[in-house]
This record gives sequence, structure tokens and C-alpha cells, in this order.
Amino acid sequence: MASASIAGGSGLLEAGVPPFRVTSAESIGLSTPPTDLRIMPDGRLLVVANRQLAMGDGSRWQVFSQAPGDPEVAGAMAAVAENGDIYLGTPKGICRVQFDTTGHWRLQTATPWPESTGPSAATVDLCTVDKLTGAWFWHSLTGPVYQWKPGEPVRRVGQANTLDAVFQFGTDIVVSDRNGGIISRLRDDQREVIQSLGAFSAITASQPHGDVILVGTYGEGLGIFDGDRVRPLPVSGLQAGGNRINDICPAPGGLYVAAVDNVGLVLFQADGHLIQILNRLSDHRLAGVTRLLAAPDGSTWALARGALAQVQFASRLSNFEPLLGNGVVTVHPFRFGPGDSLYWLGNGIIHEGRYNAEGRLLDVLPDSPPRTYVNSLAKIGGLVIAGTESGAYFREKSEWRPLDSSARGLHILDPQPYNGRWLFSALNEIGWLRLSPAGPSIDERFAFPGLGAVLNRSLKDAQGRIWLELGVGQVGRADPTGDRPQLRIFTTDDGLANAWPQLFLLDGRIHLNLSTKLFRFDDRSQRFAPADDLQAELFGTSQPFGRIGQDPAGRLWFSAEGMVQIAERRNGHWQRLPGRIDPGFQPYYFTFEPTGIAWMHAARRLARFDPRALEQPPKPLAARITTAASPGSGHLYFADSGGLPALPHAENSLVFHYLASGGPPTAAVIFDVMLDRGDRAEWIPNGSSGRITFSNLKEGNYTFRVRPQAAGITGSEASLSFTILPPWYRTIRAYSLYALLASLVVVSLIMLPSRWARR
Repeated sequence: MASASIAGGSGLLEAGVPPFRVTSAESIGLSTPPTDLRIMPDGRLLVVANRQLAMGDGSRWQVFSQAPGDPEVAGAMAAVAENGDIYLGTPKGICRVQFDTTGHWRLQTATPWPESTGPSAATVDLCTVDKLTGAWFWHSLTGPVYQWKPGEPVRRVGQANTLDAVFQFGTDIVVSDRNGGIISRLRDDQREVIQSLGAFSAITASQPHGDVILVGTYGEGLGIFDGDRVRPLPVSGLQAGGNRINDICPAPGGLYVAAVDNVGLVLFQADGHLIQILNRLSDHRLAGVTRLLAAPDGSTWALARGALAQVQFASRLSNFEPLLGNGVVTVHPFRFGPGDSLYWLGNGIIHEGRYNAEGRLLDVLPDSPPRTYVNSLAKIGGLVIAGTESGAYFREKSEWRPLDSSARGLHILDPQPYNGRWLFSALNEIGWLRLSPAGPSIDERFAFPGLGAVLNRSLKDAQGRIWLELGVGQVGRADPTGDRPQLRIFTTDDGLANAWPQLFLLDGRIHLNLSTKLFRFDDRSQRFAPADDLQAELFGTSQPFGRIGQDPAGRLWFSAEGMVQIAERRNGHWQRLPGRIDPGFQPYYFTFEPTGIAWMHAARRLARFDPRALEQPPKPLAARITTAASPGSGHLYFADSGGLPALPHAENSLVFHYLASGGPPTAAVIFDVMLDRGDRAEWIPNGSSGRITFSNLKEGNYTFRVRPQAAGITGSEASLSFTILPPWYRTIRAYSLYALLASLVVVSLIMLPSRWARR
């Protein structure tokens, strides 16, 4: 029987591709590839790209260009102070970025390079921020190394021929020189060599880990630096020797992410053992990740080749589409016992999981009876049975052997034996299959004309009856008790509609979703009747989609409103749980493991949800207004600088930019906006662009409000109040002038007749 649950894969690592997104430089609005990525104190991302700086939340960006007349040449990497000030290295010294009201930025020298350093200071264009102490080190790929932060004097701490990394260990500054793989301590500009084991052992990345430093190397993979030497981690694979590690950053649950050059990103434990991979097969740009940042929401941001990537590592949800191959419409996972390999049945072909020595799933390879379409897969008595269009097969050692060529479309209806025999169905027949030392064989078979072929799955109810999906408008029920199985076929005459019945079990009773309406079988009337109460509790006013699944904990999983919902029985009624799962599609089916793992599959999609993964709870979702721009005057107002000044009537058209922080990582965010004048203003949906324009506003007091929504969650709103002044001819001074002129006219009209009379 193709059961609704599969046994857990004990000791196996089967995480697929984590949720991720890649954003190109062009979609951000940059004209050159980005060279640096930082996180601002308020959570926004900062991207450096030559004469452009971009800031945003990962989906919505604002790009600021360097002022055309600014002569300073900015470096490739930046440092961000606690107050949000941005600093860049230049040939003259370290400069602070200053934004003006036109939306451009200029560089103002914060501290010049010491005069004693001479012309070599002109090459300083990189900045390393130590991940433990927060110290700033300014350098280039070769030459001097300086230490400076705002409020401190700039001082030279050493130099290197080919600088790969600089970091602090205790009070020591450690520099890694690829030339000879020399690792040195810098103390008062004095260099003390710690280790010199060749260029491959040079340190390229560092990440604090307790009392030691977890390091990546130029060609020896991961290692541990204890202050005196680098020792390799005793692991194999991508994170071991032969690979360059470009950067390392922490991930939730005490894990780490490494950028492996020409491979991609790997999630690993502190001892170096790999957990999950996001490699270049998912996106070729991931092969060149040079920088990793751990974001406050628990996701990992990466600076790749001409792009940025956001990855939700340590996610409970992972995708398996890269392993499916082309043309797979639907795929069903199978596991027949704890610790067994994972099998997939998709598009009539069986695939078996291939694992490395550490038990990590590498890929799935075709392992199917030759030149025939496989309908079913089961395991009985330790033997794997496949039903195909050309008969039944069984797996013996490393090959498929024919079982019975006449049993076309064979399905094992129940994996549990009855008196040493297993019930099966085939085209227009039901029978018994027996195992013997000579192999499996059909013991008895009974013809049932009109049965056709069992499609998709079978389920056994609490009374031991086996229910069969037979296609549009038909459900079969087999009773295995007695020597001869009994079969009844239910049709539209028994309450079914002319649609595909999707069977599921609930408390041992058979139910089905039939044309977006739930039904249950009534034993008293022997008919299918609408389950309106269940449908109302689970779906409300929405319609059922796909097949409902019940996990080992008794909770119901189903697709509704574009996402996966989970319901739990409380006080005799089903209630939806607050959390919802967004795999990026609406699953047709759910398959559960006793460990709590849930597989969700639909057309060309397969996702795995592992509740055991430690996932950082999402930060509260909130909106933030960043700027307001006046197209008429070209003025740009920063919303975080204390609000907007009173605006002249010539600036009565405004463009507001806003973004979101927090919420589920990688989830799509949409916004509602409102322009409130104290009247009955209403929220207006405004999509996900992060900008809106209001034109020809009348004079008065306004409050612009925006609120975000993501994954069914409405976040906290942001607001910005401003005033549009009236035009000069509607000001109090103008009205006073009008009154004065009117008075003069009245006086003139009174005095003129008398003057005419006297004349």
C-alpha cells in the first residue's frame, strides 16, 4: 500500500536546497558590480559599487550616486559606525560619506593617512572589520595595514606582501600573507612569524568560535587557529583540503556557513561536518561568493559575482527540484524502514538516494526496471516490489527480476501480511502474493471485471477495509477477510461527483476531497455524504485544494489560501495553528515520517519540512519610510532626520520610498498605504515596489502611513507627517493685502462722489 507515511531516515542527512533568492546588480539599479556588502545598524543592507551606494531591505533599494564634482576616489569596501555613518578609504585618507538634498553623496576626510607612510597609502582601498572586537583595519591586497575607528588616532600596525586576512586574537593582530603562507602577529608594527606552511595554508577567512578562531584557508579547507598555529579540522569533502574558503559567518543553532570558491555555500557544524549545500547548480553566480553576513532575521546574505544572495540556512524547509531532473511532473517519496535509503517514484521511474560516507544525500539515481513505466513501489518481507505496465518486478541484490508479466499495474494494497500472504491488485484483478526461498510469486488471483487499474494510492481504515482510488468518479473498497477478497466499487450513484476523488484518512474513517468539497463515507447508508462541518472548521469560506494529510501527531495538513495550513483538534473541533508554511507552491499531497518530517509535492515541485531544525523565530515585521522626494524641486528629504520641514506649495507632489524589516526571511512583502488628512482615509494596496507618488496635493497637514504584510502577517506601520504650505496668493499676508486693497477701494468709492460734487 502506498502509505501516507514513511519511516524516518535515522542518521541520514537529507536536507535539500534551502530557500534562497539572488538579486542582480541591474535589478538593484547599479551600473557596476558590487564590491562590498554591509549591514546598517537599523537592519538595512548597504552595497558599495564604485561611485554608487545602494541601501535597502533586499527587495526594495535606493541608489545614491557620488556627486559629479566630488574629486575623491572611493575604495571598494566600507565600514559602518554604530550611529550609521559610512566610511570609505581614499588616497588622501579615510572619508565619511555625506548625503545632500539632491540625493548625491560626497566624501569628507575624517582622518588623513600618517605622513610617514608616503605614497603607499594611496593603495589603501579595503576595510576589514574584526568579527570579535569590531576593530577596523584599513589595507589593500598588498602593503601597509592601518587601524582606525572614529574617535581614535590612525596608526600603522604592519604590512604584508599578499594580504589574505587580518583579524584579532586576544590583544594580538594576526595577518595572513599568502606569499609562503606566512601567518604573523603584529605588535607595535613588529612582525612575529607564527607559522609558514606554504600558500595553500594561508588564512582567507576567520570567525570566532569560543576560545579559538574558526578559519578558512587558501587551499586546505577549514581549520582552527588557537593563537599559535592552524590545525585542520578532521573532515572530508567540500570543507576539507583542496578548496579555498572565501568567507565564514555564523548561522542559527550554533552552525556556520562557508563560501567555498567555485562551489557555493555550505552549512556545517563547528566540528566541520557538512549539513546542507547551496551550490552553483542552483545559480552559477553562487560559485563566486566572496562575502557572507549573518542578518538579524537569521538569514545569510552573500556577495556573489555581480549579485547578492539571501539564503535561509538552518531552515526547516528545503527544496529538491535540482535533484528531480527535467520533465518530472509528480514525485512520491518512499522509505521502507528506519535508516533505509530514500526512494522516489516520479514519471514512472524509480530513483534511489546515493549517500556519502557521512550519510549525506548526494543525489538520486535512476534504479528502475528497464523500458517500462512503473506504477507502484512497495516493500514486503524485506523485498522491494515494483508494479509496472509490463508486469511486476522484484529487486534482488543489484538487479530487477520479473515477478509476473501478466500482473500489469500491480499494487501491494497493504504492507502487512494476512496469514503469510500479501494482498495485491492488478488490472481487473485482486489476489494474494506469497514469499518463498525461491522468490515472490502470485499464490491466488481473482478476476474483477470493471476494476481497471488502481491509481495513485490505497488506504486501510479502522475496520481493516482497503480503499482504492480508481479515477474520475470511482472509489473501490476491498475487504481482505476470508479466503476470497470482496470488492465493491462506488460511483456517482453513491454520492460521488464526476471528479477525481482524493482519499485521506481521519480518525480511521475514509474521507475525500471531491471537486473542492469534502466528503466522508457513511457506513449506515453506505454512501458518501458532504462533510460540511469539517470543511467549515478547516477552510472557512475558502475551498479545499489537493489531498489532506494527517501527521503522526494527529494534526491535519492542507493547502488553502496559497499556503500550507496545519490544524489541531481542540475541545472536539479543528482549529488552525498560527504558523503557516510557504513552500512556494500549493502541495497536492503530503507524506509524513515518524520523525515529524513532512514531504510536500506537486507538479514539478518537491519540498521537505523538518520541524527538528532549529529555526530562529522571525523578527517582528515592520515598515519604515526612508525618504520623500520632490520631483519639481529635486529635493530629497530623509525621513529619519526628524521629519519633513514645511513644504512650499511648489513641492506639492511627493515620491515616498519605504521598505520592510523583520518578518519571515525570503518571504514576499506587500504594502498598504494611506494618506491621512484627518478625514476617513482608507488603506490602499500598493504592491511590493516600496514607492508611491502623490501629485498636486492641496495645502494642509498630512500623515503618510504604510504597513507591510508577509506570509499572512500584518506588521506594524510607519508614518510621516508633513505640511504643504498654500501658494503665496492664499497666505495670510496675501489675504491681509487683499483686505487692505478692498478697504482702499471702498474708501475711494465713498470719497470720490463727494469730491466730484464739490468740484
